[in-house]
Amino acid sequence: TSKANAAQSAAIAAAQAYTDTAVSAVDTITHYHGSPVVVSSAQSTANDSGSTDIDLGVTGLDSYSVYINRMLMRTTEATYNASNGEVTFASGTLTTNDEVEIVGFTLP
Repeated sequence: TSKANAAQSAAIAAAQAYTDTAVSAVDTITHYHGSPVVVSSAQSTANDSGSTDIDLGVTGLDSYSVYINRMLMRTTEATYNASNGEVTFASGTLTTNDEVEIVGFTLP
């Protein structure tokens, strides 16, 4: 019985340590939601024939989602450059006055 009790105590202590670590990690995640950017006619015209970069002003995200008019974009339609905050939109994705935005988070 004493060996079983010791094993149970060790298992509980290990589980608590994992839980404490997970809670600590979650507490350090930072969430970002960039302000919407309205697509200009020049950006829309440029996007008709080629990919177009738009600076959404949020750099360093570890995970992200890009939206146009609150609709989630596929990775083939929009890709994010974490170093400069620009999103590259595939040709034909944008129209004048579309609202583009990015949401995401950074990990510790």
